Formats: sequence, structure tokens, C-alpha cells
Amino acid sequence: MKTIIFDFDGTLTKKDNEIWRRIWVALDATDIDDILYNKFKNNEINGVEWTIEIEKEFIKRNVSKDLLNSLISDIQMMENLEFCLKQLKKSGYDLRILSGGIDYVIKSLLK
Repeated sequence: MKTIIFDFDGTLTKKDNEIWRRIWVALDATDIDDILYNKFKNNEINGVEWTIEIEKEFIKRNVSKDLLNSLISDIQMMENLEFCLKQLKKSGYDLRILSGGIDYVIKSLLK
């Protein structure tokens, strides 16, 4: 069986709808996002450490499912995505998502 692996945020969703930045904007903490990203990009922290730091910030700022639901309510999926995925599945492809996105967001949007 052939497998197709997709990223989620900005690949299956329209690019200007990325959830990560929406969260940081909603938290009024884009500066924290920028600092953490630059530390990762400059190899001051690794991917695991970056994720842990993000998690700490989200816990400190009480990120909840209610907040995520409000932020994803208007995220648009790529045009014809459902049709395309159904056609690929019908043609025998195994479809997977490999993403650094938030599982709750992915599952909510793909149903």
C-alpha cells in the first residue's frame, strides 16, 4: 500500500489561518513566541526543549479548549480538500498526517 503523508497547518489549511500564531496573538504574547522560536532556530534549545517551553507558557496562560475552539472556528481548509482526500483513499492510498500541530485542533477540523 502506498502512503501519502501531509503536514497540517498551512498545508491542509489555508496558509493565513495557521493556529500557532493565532494562539500567541490571542494570548497577547507574540514576543514570547518570537523569543522561543529564535532560540530554537539558533540552536540554543532543541525541539523537545522548545515544545516544553511552549507548554509551560500555555499552562501559565491557561490555554483551554474553549480558547482553541474560538480560534479554529473560522480556519479554512484548502479548497476541495475533502474531495481530494476521498479520491486518494478510493485509489488505495493510506493517508497520514505528520504535524507539529495540536492534535485537538487537527481532529476538530478534520472531524
